[in-house]
Amino acid sequence: MKTSKLAYTKSYALKYLLLFISAIIFQSTYSQARLIINNASFIKINNGSFLVIDNSANNAITRIGTTGWIISEGTIGNNRVKWKVGTTNATFTVPFGIGTSDYLPLSITTAGGVGSGNIIFSTFRSGINSVSLPTAGTVIPQTMMPTNYDSNGSDNSAFGVDRFYQIDATDALFSTKPSLSNIIFSYTTNEFDGSLTANTITEGNLKAQYWEIITPDWKPIVPIGTVNVASNIVTVSSHSATLLASSKWWSLVDDSSPLPITLLDFTGECLTKTVEIKWSTLSEINNESFILEKSNNGHLFSTLATIEGAGTTNTLHTYSFLDESDHKSTVYYRLIQIDFDGKSTTSPIIAVGECTEKQQHLSTAAHFNISQQNIQVFIDSYTPSDFSITIHNIAGSIVAFKDIVSSIGKNQIAFDGLSLPAGIYMVAIRNHQNFFSHKIIILNNP
Repeated sequence: MKTSKLAYTKSYALKYLLLFISAIIFQSTYSQARLIINNASFIKINNGSFLVIDNSANNAITRIGTTGWIISEGTIGNNRVKWKVGTTNATFTVPFGIGTSDYLPLSITTAGGVGSGNIIFSTFRSGINSVSLPTAGTVIPQTMMPTNYDSNGSDNSAFGVDRFYQIDATDALFSTKPSLSNIIFSYTTNEFDGSLTANTITEGNLKAQYWEIITPDWKPIVPIGTVNVASNIVTVSSHSATLLASSKWWSLVDDSSPLPITLLDFTGECLTKTVEIKWSTLSEINNESFILEKSNNGHLFSTLATIEGAGTTNTLHTYSFLDESDHKSTVYYRLIQIDFDGKSTTSPIIAVGECTEKQQHLSTAAHFNISQQNIQVFIDSYTPSDFSITIHNIAGSIVAFKDIVSSIGKNQIAFDGLSLPAGIYMVAIRNHQNFFSHKIIILNNP
């Protein structure tokens, strides 16, 4: 054993790469044109540092032998490899690993990139049941970071491998971002095996999903890729330049329990004496049905109707139901979404005021105007009324509000100069009798 340790020490000391390891450890950025990892050499990136490879050749990082790799573990600050891939169309492999026992390469093949841009890579073990989501810390802007590990509003971490992967091509030096193919993610047995961690995963079901910032949600709705259980890898065949621009973090999940139904809106309005309930979804996973429930007090609900769901889809679907009961006071509605396996999710409650023959049409809408970079709210009112309009971010915090008095007919209210980050927001519109809510997607100028 002593001889083995001595040989290791000599080998480690003779390698020139030790000259820059200390720079990495002390939270600096070091640029290398070529990096050779020779046998049992380990490069550990600490404290949110970059290891910069300033060479677009796909052999600019070369690993010799069967041991030795780059260790980038760490959720905050993301200890990263920044590789100047530029316009090179080739396969780039970053030889990541954890400790001195597990080799976890992350590999991509690029095509069609324009400009001298960099792709940033990192990976880290996220703790049992993915307890630690990727976070930016103070090192990079707080953007494009996953905010949950949910499916249908419920914690899905027991069905995910305890590891996250970063592939980030947001560098502005790319005038055209590359498309990716043959993306290979590596994982270890003790990051999914239920006998070693708290996960509930069938390894043969493993596929990949990425956190997409525009929705934001885990995408695609149906996870992608092919697992090789003998090699502990999942391979994704392709990822377009457009998708690459709005995603950078990936996870591996059991295909039987993928990550998220996205309810876009849920509204009710009077049509003379009846109420029309409408809702729409951006995506659905294993959605068997919706149960529409009604209440006279907002607390005790009974089933009004059951509507068949769309199963699994990532396209827009709209639904409606006409409640023909007399509505002489405010009534309340909610949706319960039922999966094929019996799991359920309950929507927020909406309220609709008294409906009479004399009552005229009242409707609302809201959307984000990408050319004007503002939020526009529309109220079509049969009579002047006081309305309160609030805009909430995905965490539920109010980011803007206005109180207005509508005029008869169509009213347009603009929220200018908000400078909100891209993502999903909720617009809530209330008067003394009615409540409407609309989800909108904010996009930044391309």
